[in-house]
Amino acid sequence: MLFRSRNLEEFSDPEDTLLTIPDIAMLNFLSKRSMPSAYYNLYEHHISHDGGAAVAAGAEENGATVVITRLDNFFSDRVGLRDYAPVLTEYIDRNFQQRYTIGRSEYLIYTRREEPIPSESFVSVLENCEQQSEKATIEKHLLFHTLYQTMGAGIDGSEDSLVTRCRVEIPASGGEFVWQIEYPRPVKLRSSTTLAVEVLVESDQQQRQVFSRIYNVKTMNPRVRRVPAPHEHRVDLSDYAGRTIDLIMRSTRSGLVVMSVHARRSFGTHWQHPRIVARSH
Repeated sequence: MLFRSRNLEEFSDPEDTLLTIPDIAMLNFLSKRSMPSAYYNLYEHHISHDGGAAVAAGAEENGATVVITRLDNFFSDRVGLRDYAPVLTEYIDRNFQQRYTIGRSEYLIYTRREEPIPSESFVSVLENCEQQSEKATIEKHLLFHTLYQTMGAGIDGSEDSLVTRCRVEIPASGGEFVWQIEYPRPVKLRSSTTLAVEVLVESDQQQRQVFSRIYNVKTMNPRVRRVPAPHEHRVDLSDYAGRTIDLIMRSTRSGLVVMSVHARRSFGTHWQHPRIVARSH
């Protein structure tokens, strides 16, 4: 297990309660931190009967300060955690924020927010999408869905671009497109490399760019086993309230990189938890 004790010691004391999801209660034992509830493993057949309410209540009652999760759902569960434990996942969404990704993206660490955020009504953007290439894939992880646009390392040095088009309905009250974005850092740059990321809205056969950013790609520090959580972006789409639109996500890599042989994926853009959040009244 690629998890160092300092990742806990930085954010919690030994007497604190630690919430681990779904099957890594061994961390509680190794770190001598107590469980927040009677449930040690949070598989579907353990906690689906109440949507994870008892686990959330225990975490709140016992003052859990840190949540550590796997990236992926347990392999044998029929549905994901967000489906069988919606009370628990909403509790985590409101009360904790992602701080770091650990190791080769196997684990995520969340710490308690200073104040809970309001409950958000949202729908995933990734339910009705068209890909232009098999190099773009969608994966349903434990706490969020992610669009992976994997352009690759750029062996021949040419520019490479991928586009994903998703059909979404904007609530009548208005809404925002919200997502976190990151890229896997290479171990070496063979040439200056940039990653251009764009979001466009297509409605009534007209396109409008609503987000654009160019990243100067940075290399990884081989001594660091964790990376900060991806930055969140929010774009107001209330101009399209009550309408169905095509949301276009485009990534373009320019330059050559070398990826670690241990990397889970080659170079590309990770669109984490892209969703439409309804505007509150």
